[in-house]
Amino acid sequence: MNEHQNNGHTTGYLGRIDKLIAHHESIAAALRVTRDLLTNEARTVKQKRLDVISDALAIDAQRRSHKPGKRGPYKKHSPGSAGGRFSNRARTERRRDSLALLEQFSTTTPGRPDTTRGLRGIGSLVRRGYLAKRGKGKKAGYVRTSKEFVV
Repeated sequence: MNEHQNNGHTTGYLGRIDKLIAHHESIAAALRVTRDLLTNEARTVKQKRLDVISDALAIDAQRRSHKPGKRGPYKKHSPGSAGGRFSNRARTERRRDSLALLEQFSTTTPGRPDTTRGLRGIGSLVRRGYLAKRGKGKKAGYVRTSKEFVV
């Protein structure tokens, strides 16, 4: 019989070392299995990402190939060249409306505009310095300033 074995049981310091070696070999084997699983999982995740990217590129290439022609860059129109609310004609009409509103005010006596629109349009004229508010509460009114309005 071996000195460190007694009836199938290990004893002494050599027996403890044998037990530690066996224990750590099982831990090392478990770590190897875990590493292999993680490596395979990382490979599959990476492969899935590559598949998604390649599918997206293929779909995008197909979408681009079906376009009849390439659209050019956005062309900004010069101010007033196009119709609509930014045309020169529309801008001049708005300025004439503002002038008609301004003509309702005196330079000395505070007053309110005689219009069905109420005070609409007054705020922009006050901000730009063509009208000034005088008085408080219901007696408040607007007076025309000395700033010249050009249509």
